[in-house]
Amino acid sequence: MHMAVRWDRLAFVNNLIKAGVSLTEEDDHQQQPLHLACSRGNLAVLQALFNSLMQPNRLASEKAAIQARDRKGYFCLHLAARRKGSLKFIRMLAKEICINAENRKGQTCLMVAAKAGKVKNVKYILNSYANHGLLLPCSLAWAGGKYGAATSKLITPSRDR
Repeated sequence: MHMAVRWDRLAFVNNLIKAGVSLTEEDDHQQQPLHLACSRGNLAVLQALFNSLMQPNRLASEKAAIQARDRKGYFCLHLAARRKGSLKFIRMLAKEICINAENRKGQTCLMVAAKAGKVKNVKYILNSYANHGLLLPCSLAWAGGKYGAATSKLITPSRDR
């Protein structure tokens, strides 16, 4: 499964899912296929894995894969926040993972996105989840001054809500 995800082979991923291959197996970096899909940035592969994990017939332990950390302590949400063009990933994953979940360094996905300089991701997270206690991490990121250009463009009101 890991190789199919790594190579962005959606047809193979779907066939492996149908064959019942485990979606919770970890590679040597303690990443499950969902982590790899977020890192690679293939929305179709991520969607296939996510939908499969959320099926009613899945065990609770399998559904918990969505909230698993990799060896570096990153949730899938953190990995998605570091990628350009991953707003759909963030939107999908934030339904299942607390938006304020911290990695082992104490960083939320907002901080990870800001540190990576992903301004669109930062704006999306702030505009979509500011009412859910994200202003504290935002102010910490801003005060720390170590999150680059993204922090200078953080807070802009969303007119399309």
